[in-house]
Amino acid sequence: METQEKYYQEKDAKKEESTNGATAHRDPQVADDEIDLALLFKEIWRRKKLLLYTVLGALVIGIFIAIVSPEEYKSNIVLMPQSDASAGRSSSNILRQIGGFAGIGLGGSSTGLNINLYPDITKSTPFNISVMEEDQYFPSLDTTMSLYYYFTEISEPPLTENLKKYTIGLPNMLLDLPMAVVNLFKKDTRSATANMQKGTTVLNSSDTTQNDLENKLVQEYDPITLTSRQMRVMAELKRRITTTIEENGTVTVTAVMPDPLVSAKTTELAVAYLTKYITEYRTEKVQQDLDFVEKQYKEKEERYNEAQQRLARLRDRNLNIATESARIALEQAQTDYDLSYTLYQGIAQQLEQARIKVQEETPVFKVLEPIQIPLTKSEPNRELIITLALFAGIAVGLGIIVAQVIFFNIKSKL
Repeated sequence: METQEKYYQEKDAKKEESTNGATAHRDPQVADDEIDLALLFKEIWRRKKLLLYTVLGALVIGIFIAIVSPEEYKSNIVLMPQSDASAGRSSSNILRQIGGFAGIGLGGSSTGLNINLYPDITKSTPFNISVMEEDQYFPSLDTTMSLYYYFTEISEPPLTENLKKYTIGLPNMLLDLPMAVVNLFKKDTRSATANMQKGTTVLNSSDTTQNDLENKLVQEYDPITLTSRQMRVMAELKRRITTTIEENGTVTVTAVMPDPLVSAKTTELAVAYLTKYITEYRTEKVQQDLDFVEKQYKEKEERYNEAQQRLARLRDRNLNIATESARIALEQAQTDYDLSYTLYQGIAQQLEQARIKVQEETPVFKVLEPIQIPLTKSEPNRELIITLALFAGIAVGLGIIVAQVIFFNIKSKL
């Protein structure tokens, strides 16, 4: 308090001296501001201990965070996907080369999957379920396990997350407490429902009389039930596995994991799922068309062979046609043969066209930068954490001093 009074006495003395003519040739307000700034720096120097304490406190917190933060390893792969325009040109050239003598039409190609949807694929629920259920080898633990088991049974949340959970996140925990109690009572009901659904699924899968396509559609749109632990692991994987589209059109798939080998393997699983999903999306319709044409081709081929054999037998038995009925039977066999041959030839051309269409729609992914097992950790960046803590401590200390000076300045004028 004595220091504050001395500060404002010196300030009033300076202002009075400047008013009496020491700075009469300058603007009094400007002079007052310059003197205030000089006294402010002087006050900061007087309170250097407070500034030092805040800096030391921030450094202690920064060093603590840098030490307790878990180590993470990042692995990625860079792909160059084939554009739809180049795929269309290549397939059109193939069709033009064989279309002239085979009579195959030049059908249009599909537009494909928008490249901007690639990140959504690696954020989807089926993708995360596929990745979390895949067994991987953990060298640090010398065992093989799934990511689901690791994040639910082995991995423990870092100390910083627990501190955040029970400090900043405490209000949210209190708000979610009533819902957690309700879900606890519903646990048995959900288990019974899941068992009923499981039994129903087994019964449907044993029914071989349904159409394959209908079964596929039912399975595709069949709702799924996830547990709270699965949801937590999915949220963790969404944070750790990312897909980005660069400005030059390349696709980068990145995985951050607590083990370098697991990081590289997870990246491999992610890019395998992504490329398979895109390939199935592009070729699903044309593959269905190809399957249908192949089935028709086999039927037309059998009919053609039967008609050919029937015509040959009639010709062998009627080398010298003596009756009108024999001649009519031979003409009918010849007509059936000609029709069967025409249909067989047409479906053979369609089959070739369908095969080319599948090849046309199959996307190509060229690896620009392969997956590498990281040798150094990507997190935590301890130097950056300590540097930020240092600047944060300086900013907090200066803020406290300036706030106190402003407070006492306002208080003295009242």
